[in-house]
Amino acid sequence: MKLNYIAMLSVISILNMSSVTLINQHPVRAESASSVTSAKPRSGKFITDQSQTKGTARFVTINGIQYLELKDFKTDDGPDLFVILHRSDKPESYEQKDYINLGRLKKLDGDQLYRLPNNIDLSKYSSAVIWCKQFNVTMGYASFNGETAAKPNPCAAKPNPCAAKPNPCAGR
Repeated sequence: MKLNYIAMLSVISILNMSSVTLINQHPVRAESASSVTSAKPRSGKFITDQSQTKGTARFVTINGIQYLELKDFKTDDGPDLFVILHRSDKPESYEQKDYINLGRLKKLDGDQLYRLPNNIDLSKYSSAVIWCKQFNVTMGYASFNGETAAKPNPCAAKPNPCAAKPNPCAGR
C-alpha cells in the first residue's frame, strides 16, 4: 500500500513538473495594445455638428471581440448622450431602423471602447455618432466613408476687390 502511495505521488510530481515546463514555454500574457487589430480598415474623424466634437472612431478587434474605439476623443457635455452607429454618412434623422445604439457615452474625453453586438454587418453602417437622445440632436459624427462636412470656401474670407470701388455708372 505504501508503495502504491509513493508511486502515485511520483506520477503526480512528474505531471506537475511537465505542466510547469509547458506553462513556461507558452506563457499567458496580459492584454496589450499590440494585440489590438483592426476589424476593418474603416475609420473616420469626428466632425462637429451641434457641439464641438473631435477625435477618431474606428473598428477594432480585441481577443476576437469587435469594438468601436473612440481615440483622442472630446465632446461638450449634454444630457442623454449616446454612441450609435448610423446608416448615413451624416445622420439627419433617427428612425430606429437606421441605427444601432451602443450605449451611453462613457466620458466626455479620452480613449474609450464600445462593444459591438455579435454578428453585426459593419458594412451597413456609415458613421459613428454622438447623439443627444433627449433633444434628438447630433453632437458630432465620424463618417467611415470620408469627411462629409461642407468644405469651407477659401475665397469667402477674402474681401471682394470690386466691393470697395465706387460704381462709375452710379448717379448718371
